[in-house]
Amino acid sequence: MKILIAPNSFKECASSVDISNIITKELDKYHLGELTQVPVSDGGDGFLEVCRRIFKLKIRNYKVNTCYNESSYTVRTGLDYDRQILYVESADIIGLKTIPLQYRKPTLINSGNFGELIKKIYRIHRGLKALTIGLGGTGTSDLGLGIAGIFGLRLYDKSGAGLPILPKFYKYARQIILPEKLNLRVNVIMDVSNPLFGGKGTSYTYATQKGADKKELAVLEAGVKNILSILKKNHNLDFYNEMIGAGGGLALGLSLISGVKLTMSQQFILDQLGLKESIKNSDAVITGEGNLDEQSFMNKATGIIIDQALKYNKHIFLLVGTNKSYSAKLAKSNVKIFELKKLYKSEKDSIRYYAQGLKTYCGRISDYLLSLK
Repeated sequence: MKILIAPNSFKECASSVDISNIITKELDKYHLGELTQVPVSDGGDGFLEVCRRIFKLKIRNYKVNTCYNESSYTVRTGLDYDRQILYVESADIIGLKTIPLQYRKPTLINSGNFGELIKKIYRIHRGLKALTIGLGGTGTSDLGLGIAGIFGLRLYDKSGAGLPILPKFYKYARQIILPEKLNLRVNVIMDVSNPLFGGKGTSYTYATQKGADKKELAVLEAGVKNILSILKKNHNLDFYNEMIGAGGGLALGLSLISGVKLTMSQQFILDQLGLKESIKNSDAVITGEGNLDEQSFMNKATGIIIDQALKYNKHIFLLVGTNKSYSAKLAKSNVKIFELKKLYKSEKDSIRYYAQGLKTYCGRISDYLLSLK
């Protein structure tokens, strides 16, 4: 049999690469057939590790400041020497996982440290052709203006005084000085497509989970609308209908410093990671993630793989931490779900002992697979 192992990351537990390695090592004991690993990411946590494995990247480390104070830390990137493309995971730089709880105030932090990183990369790698950014899990909501600020973007109020490039002050801006442009292509991989403002915009959809309260949501929303108005009125740059609200609107700031190409996670996973052909050529597909819910089927990695495997009528095995989805797709006879939470007394234990839980379920999956041979 040809068995494809393509899990997403299990947040709070392990990366998709680690999960894939555990499953493969365990199933290999049963001599089921050909095992193929393609761990996945939809742009969020684990993006760099997935790209490192698939594209044979060389890790390059850079020291940057945090987005919340003057402390510094090391950020990992991955370089594809042959194609001269550098891969970056936004969650490693401005992700919620990098921001302590007391600093999660999206009106008072920005993506300036991401701009610092891009500036260092641009200065050091003169022959670099492109920067590929996995966009997801961010803790900022600044439209990427912090990035643009490192390259010269400035905000001024009605009296001509300079304003800090922080979302708290966006609504007071009356003039924007645009930054210098880089001779560098930027590819952005993102899993959701939503507007920059409104009920489904970047503020009201994501800022609460980043730490904003109701009052701060209103401040963020007013700031976004004001910035968009100035860009259109003074610079003929119209972002009103752009569906780039993911990651706190980071792609807007990136587009002010470079040419940006947006790629949705479905295309990235199926085409660039090669999952379309891998699924088509397999007999069975093993995938999953930490928390399977309705969002898993909204252009997220696991849902994309399930849809593609169902299209080709493959046997599907889902390994998940918890299953909170009520999708009719999961009721198909060729879909088997294995929930780690059911093996333990608490969800906390299922997280702590996830590796053993995966091994236990691999034994059960092997029984199913052997019955199909």
